[in-house]
Amino acid sequence: MKQEKNLLFICQHCGLPQSVTEYIVNDYLINPNVKGYYCSNEDCLQMNLLSVTDKRKLIELVCGTAN
Repeated sequence: MKQEKNLLFICQHCGLPQSVTEYIVNDYLINPNVKGYYCSNEDCLQMNLLSVTDKRKLIELVCGTAN
C-alpha cells in the first residue's frame, strides 16, 4: 500500500503550520476553481490564497509532473 504524502503549508496570516494530505491536494487544492485554503487556527481562520505558480508546484510535488 502506497503511503500518502503530507505537505506542510504555513499560514500567510498567523504563521501556523498546516498539515495538508496528498488527498486534499489532489481532490481540492489543484482544482482551478479553488483559490486557496483556510487556516485551521481558531484565532485566525483566514483564507490563504494559492497562485497559479503555487498550484503548478503542488502538482509537481504530488503527481511528479505539471502540465
